[in-house]
Amino acid sequence: MLNVKPFDLLLCFSAGLLVLGAVLLSPNGNVADVPTLHQFWVAAGVMGTGFMLSWRLRSLSVIWFWGVTITTRLLLLPTLPGIDVWRYLWEGYVQTLGFSPYHFPPNALELEPYRTEWWSQVVFPEVSAIYPPITQLGFRLLATIAPNLYLFKVALYWQIC
Repeated sequence: MLNVKPFDLLLCFSAGLLVLGAVLLSPNGNVADVPTLHQFWVAAGVMGTGFMLSWRLRSLSVIWFWGVTITTRLLLLPTLPGIDVWRYLWEGYVQTLGFSPYHFPPNALELEPYRTEWWSQVVFPEVSAIYPPITQLGFRLLATIAPNLYLFKVALYWQIC
């Protein structure tokens, strides 16, 4: 006969819902695509339920915490990014070229020769930067390493941890 403690069941159920929600959310992350919006909210609800159940846990080992945290982040890494990430990429990238995103909006003629294949995804190209300087420094540091979508997503996920 199995001697399973209620704490262990709650922990496994909570972790399972968080991971299942991440699996369901990964292909449905584009909230601008109306047909996938329902699946997005269902997946978010599954993850939210797992998160709320975790509130009942009195303690949690470091291994469980980081295991679930890293697993869900890795599962969500291929998810389509939100529209803002393209702006982060662009503003970091132009800073590495010596331009200030505060003085030159993305559609500035001076920046035209530097447009990337993803430039068209930058929202509000007629508006210069609105993010504060410390955030811009973060964009610049990431773009110095590589103006790469996955690098920015990993950095954003790390920030959320």
